[in-house]
Amino acid sequence: MVVINSSIGGTEKRFSNLFRFLPGKTGGEYHFFVPEILFQKMVACDLMDLTEHGITRLYQNGIKSVYPLNPKQWGVLKVRGLAKLIKPFWRTELRQSIARIQPDVIHVALPTDHLRPLPQKPLLIELANNTGGDLNTWLIRHAVKRKCIFNCATEGIRSMLIQAFPDDAVESRARIIPCSFIDYSKVQFHSEKPRQKKIVFIGRLEESKKPFVFLRVIELLSKRRQDFQAQILGTGSLEISMRKWIVEHQLTNMIHMTYVANPLEILSDSLVYFSAYQVDNYHSQALMEAMASGCAIVASDIGQTRKVVDESCGFLTANDPEEMALRIDYLLENMEIAKEMGVRARQKVMREQTFERYATHLSGLYRESYELWYNHRPDRSELIIDKS
Repeated sequence: MVVINSSIGGTEKRFSNLFRFLPGKTGGEYHFFVPEILFQKMVACDLMDLTEHGITRLYQNGIKSVYPLNPKQWGVLKVRGLAKLIKPFWRTELRQSIARIQPDVIHVALPTDHLRPLPQKPLLIELANNTGGDLNTWLIRHAVKRKCIFNCATEGIRSMLIQAFPDDAVESRARIIPCSFIDYSKVQFHSEKPRQKKIVFIGRLEESKKPFVFLRVIELLSKRRQDFQAQILGTGSLEISMRKWIVEHQLTNMIHMTYVANPLEILSDSLVYFSAYQVDNYHSQALMEAMASGCAIVASDIGQTRKVVDESCGFLTANDPEEMALRIDYLLENMEIAKEMGVRARQKVMREQTFERYATHLSGLYRESYELWYNHRPDRSELIIDKS
């Protein structure tokens, strides 16, 4: 499994759990390739153990240790040239690490050009970006040419993939995950534990997660009542502008922004969880953690959200702050109903979003990727070579 990123989100959580749970379920041998900076964050979040075997921690030494180098964030033009200079070192280390392990299948969690050129091994490509922003990347374009299999988080992502590459017979190689999952053993749920009038938003503070919709909802709710707290758990490019907005609207006593390595403790005594992603709330790790923790859900009725949330465990609404504020107000006013919804949310997610279903699906894709590659391996003249 190759997870190249510098921060922790739903995909990183899901893959760390896969790495820890799959060997016991399938009996296979798995290896995890991860940048040192992400590995340390996973350890801090109790997603990995320092003594874990089968992990290659990348980019620890020398010039490679400056990963991640993000010219956009640095905003310095000279850094772009430096990043271009260092990238071959990153690619070489990852390529050499894979060559040492000699895996049967390489499962790529996030599109990355660190796999440039593509290893001559079967590849399974994970697609979880609901906006389709990953599709026009070097890895995806070349994986399509290579006739790799794609594991899509939603039907919407699969449709965008097929539309982006209409002439490449991608449809026959695009699969959809049957469910998602979390590590339920870490969830803190006690049916008798008092619930606070607390509304929680968890996620990267980026436009696709719609955090400003949550701010607007809380502002509207504050005009109806003052007996609650709102918590925003996350970081991202919108953080500064969100903090400024909270001050300007005089909501600093009501809305608290922070980042915690493990949000489960906060969720364990919260009453309501809010989710209004731009395209789809389905397969959100934070949403499933909130449901398993016994929170009632208020979510936008968009995409495949109904595959995980229904009216028994919360409210599905239009992406309308007024309606969302009214629904949350109802739950705050009727806490016993909200608690009952939370119990049903926990039962539903633990019954339907299971690791066993996901592992069976993934094991089949590993076999299919292996067989597709070795039964239809291209002639050397057709191999994709990228010398850039």
